[in-house]
Amino acid sequence: MEEERAAGPDRFFDDYMIKPIDLRQMLEKFHTLLDIEWTTRDEIAKAPSALAPPAPVKSLAPDAIDALIRLGQIGHFRGISAALDEIEAASPECAAAVAELRAIANSFNLTRFLTVLDAQRRT
Repeated sequence: MEEERAAGPDRFFDDYMIKPIDLRQMLEKFHTLLDIEWTTRDEIAKAPSALAPPAPVKSLAPDAIDALIRLGQIGHFRGISAALDEIEAASPECAAAVAELRAIANSFNLTRFLTVLDAQRRT
């Protein structure tokens, strides 16, 4: 190992650890080598954004939901995009719901797209 450690600039590693690996030491090496700042669950819970209630999302109109579901069932992505554009123009208060649906549609995840629409239909 000593000869590998002194291999010079063409080595394939920045550091090493000997088994058994201590998790705290490994995380400290990650912090040092990758300049990572760790955040604990307690720190996240104490953050001001965690205390603020989420903004209410205005649901789409039932006929718009039905139309989007039909388009999603046949995989008509251009139709989905055009329908979302129309909904956004006609109902600016639905911008958050439209943005969420557009992001899902742009990832071509029709299963999730239809699941989100079905959940909106039920509310």
